[in-house]
Amino acid sequence: MKGLNSAFSPTGNRLWAIREDGTLHSYILHSRDSISQGYKLDRRCLTGRVLCSSKSAGKLWWVIDGEIKATMDARFGWPSTPTREGVFKVFRKSRHHVSSIFGVPMPWAMFFSGGQAIHYSEGFASDPTGAGGSAGCINIRDAATLDWVYHQVRIGDKVVVYR
Repeated sequence: MKGLNSAFSPTGNRLWAIREDGTLHSYILHSRDSISQGYKLDRRCLTGRVLCSSKSAGKLWWVIDGEIKATMDARFGWPSTPTREGVFKVFRKSRHHVSSIFGVPMPWAMFFSGGQAIHYSEGFASDPTGAGGSAGCINIRDAATLDWVYHQVRIGDKVVVYR
């Protein structure tokens, strides 16, 4: 990662990084490969600040100018309630959101298309198989990484959803 001196914990699930300004940051990763493995991102994810999501890879990446800053497992909508594909912008953030339709918690919600949002899902987090789906939202299982990303993302940042 550009501008970082970093080390993984012995288990490989935490990245300790010292930025050029001297601040120490800790990132919890779903797997060590989250940062080190070379993913091929959609070209629309290579410029600017982008929440980039691939349905086929089951991933959401936080990307700045083509550099992956964080990687998370992602779950998308059921066939009957698909997650919309395309290029969007984050238009609303709600840290402790509760769905007005289903009454379920949607923590760290970042809305990008109508009622569709990227948010943490307790159900997805507790299911190691990743089976299931959402009502159109992008579910994330890694609360710690999503919390960090949520605090980086700004209203107006790009969201790309692709097959």
